[in-house]
Amino acid sequence: MGFFSSAAQKTGSTEEEVRRIVRKVLDGANVKYEAADEHIITTGFMGDDLPIRMVITTDNNRLAFVCLLDLVAEKSAFPKVTWELNRINSSLAFGAFYMNPDDGHIFFDYAFPYATSPVTEEFVVTFIKLVAQIVDEHDGDLKKLAEEGSASRDPMIGRSPEPIQSNLFTLSLYIGYVRYSSCLPGAYARPRCSRR
Repeated sequence: MGFFSSAAQKTGSTEEEVRRIVRKVLDGANVKYEAADEHIITTGFMGDDLPIRMVITTDNNRLAFVCLLDLVAEKSAFPKVTWELNRINSSLAFGAFYMNPDDGHIFFDYAFPYATSPVTEEFVVTFIKLVAQIVDEHDGDLKKLAEEGSASRDPMIGRSPEPIQSNLFTLSLYIGYVRYSSCLPGAYARPRCSRR
């Protein structure tokens, strides 16, 4: 018997079931969203100080919640931002913040494997709220730290007067979950990121 016997394995959810549940939750809450493809749902919320853009993916037997923060770290602030991300990550019960070292974009990522554990509507509601709360709790302080030394700051959107692309499909491409695209070739070309 034990943990790894077939008798001990629980039946999980299928990708189709998980997608249906996520859409039902968003529809039930009257939250606008886009389906970039069959695996990717993008949506957004307004946090206390910055917008929260969320990409929810359902492929590879995992339900992932990824939020791109509406800020970009200045190159000179990378060391401080990395230490702060590590400090924050060490205090989190789940998920982690990452920074793309190529361009300074910061995002939060949490994934749940659903192949052996069922996903419910309550689960999806709980994790959408928790992920948004974690991002909202930390994005303001990260923004201040990320912009240290910047000569040009817009108090509403970050370091420069141009906002990060707000098109949610472009956001899903940036995060790198689209398998094949003329914009982002390659399978799951996820950015190299700093993590605890």
